[in-house]
Amino acid sequence: MSIRRFRIAVIGAGAIGRNFVGSLTKDYVDEIAFLDRRETPDFPEGGPYGRLRRIDELVAWRPDVVVECAGHHAVSSVVPQVLREGFDVVLSSIGALADRQLRRAVSEATAVGGSRLIPIAGAVGGIDALSAAARSGLSEVRYTGRKPPKAWHGTAAAQEIDLDVLTSPTVIFTGTAEQAALKYPQNANVAATIALHGVGFEKTTVTLIADPTVRLNCHEIYAKGRSGELRVNTSNEPSPENPKTSWLAALSLQATVVDKLLGMHLET
Repeated sequence: MSIRRFRIAVIGAGAIGRNFVGSLTKDYVDEIAFLDRRETPDFPEGGPYGRLRRIDELVAWRPDVVVECAGHHAVSSVVPQVLREGFDVVLSSIGALADRQLRRAVSEATAVGGSRLIPIAGAVGGIDALSAAARSGLSEVRYTGRKPPKAWHGTAAAQEIDLDVLTSPTVIFTGTAEQAALKYPQNANVAATIALHGVGFEKTTVTLIADPTVRLNCHEIYAKGRSGELRVNTSNEPSPENPKTSWLAALSLQATVVDKLLGMHLET
């Protein structure tokens, strides 16, 4: 059995993109190129890597898969065009899909390009069970995200409360998954993932908590439907480079791409 070597285009050369590329084995990677428009991007060690500045350069390069790890703006400004050109995109910034117009644009782009948008499971478990339960009908889906106060620095919560003086768990947000993902774009990818696989952005209930009594990023899912009840609790180490996200989210991106590519390209 042999493995076909393939090309990967990565949107964004930030912390997540660098960690993802660093996880790939050269046994089955032919070339890697970054789509990054910054003047001096910080590419990871282990190159050389290709540099793509425009989408037309990405199209001409003909990657086997495109991996997004650059944030909400990149999803709205780049991903629909890439999908329209016929390239599958693995999506890590799932919260961007809380924007209804973007969801329509992505759906239309995949139809035109015959491509797929592949959202990662991210920092939470039980997504396969939630998706299966949704097929029989769900009457309720709730998500509670609990993180230490430092994970909420630089977000809307920091403008509303003094995170540095909290001594007990404090609710910083209650609302829908759509509202959570738009207000907390760096913290609510899990809420968006649950919404996509459950009852949608408008019907998924979200509670976000700044909790000085915890060190890990904690995610709780509750779902109820015709097939029964689902409860999933996950406690994750924060990313070493970004406490707003869980380390498991980066690992999920790695697993999604590697499993997908190996599954597609194994040859006997």
